[in-house]
Amino acid sequence: MVPTSLSEMNGPQPEIRYGIIASGNTLIKDAATRDKLV
Repeated sequence: MVPTSLSEMNGPQPEIRYGIIASGNTLIKDAATRDKLV
């Protein structure tokens, strides 16, 4: 047996990310139009 730390056993740690979250059901290909929404 090889001893391991608890963090290695639990896998990657959660991360907090900041930014804009958008939701919709239509793809907006035009970047200028998309940027106006946010």
